[in-house]
Amino acid sequence: MQNITFTGISSLYTGKKVYSKLGPYITPGGILKNGEKKYEEFAINCKFTNDKSGNHLTEFWDSLSKSSASYQARCVLNNSKDDLSLTVKRCTVQDEAREITNSNFVLNGISIMPNDRHILPLFTFLAKFTRELAKQPEISPNRKALLQKANQSIHEEAVRFIENM
Repeated sequence: MQNITFTGISSLYTGKKVYSKLGPYITPGGILKNGEKKYEEFAINCKFTNDKSGNHLTEFWDSLSKSSASYQARCVLNNSKDDLSLTVKRCTVQDEAREITNSNFVLNGISIMPNDRHILPLFTFLAKFTRELAKQPEISPNRKALLQKANQSIHEEAVRFIENM
């Protein structure tokens, strides 16, 4: 845990929790199986501002406005100020030769999923934000890996939704 400040983002906090447990999962073929499920939980908290180098606060609010036809996004909009608190819970199961993943997201205390085309602008913002953070030179290798995995989770769930539309 370390607080840093750069380009329109301040008081950045990241955290990670890893654990595993046995439980049921569904294969891509629709078969219910039991196996070891590996969980990773990522927390990303920060405050946004607009400054000469970036407009993160405006971009965050714009993404919420563009997504406002989604009930989930309206709830986040009503529960947000200038901060972002994102939790990603990623589950991975190794099924024969294939890895199966599933991720859930909580943004500013509201559970969100890319299960409605109207919320996709918010997920686009979250993907851009985590990708941009991971590229900052001030970010340690451990934080970079956490941000890249969070970005991968956002990307995978959005693509899964789009492919099934």
